Amino acid sequence: MRYVEIKKEKIPYEFTLDNRFYFEVRHNNFNNVLYFVLYDRKYSTENDGKGRILGEGDEKAIIDFPLFWVYQRDANPNFPSYKLTPRSLDGRNYSVTYENINDKVVMEYELI
Repeated sequence: MRYVEIKKEKIPYEFTLDNRFYFEVRHNNFNNVLYFVLYDRKYSTENDGKGRILGEGDEKAIIDFPLFWVYQRDANPNFPSYKLTPRSLDGRNYSVTYENINDKVVMEYELI
């Protein structure tokens, strides 16, 4: 498996795993949880050049649940052909927070 390092000191920030789709990482100060937004650059004229927001917008990161899995389960061509899944390094069930990302929790990257 491959892992994506979340540069938490730069949150909110964006990263891409290919040339079409990219993720924006956001931190909610109220509940201290990380959220992700998925954009499609194919529609780069939308959202001030960021592209079309896919899914419902902010997706809460939950251990062992791929981000945007509801849309990818049917091999939707409008979504990436890879999964980005929060994983616990020690097998425990954590909330994906600012403090534990890259420490106790990593983001696993896997082709579908």
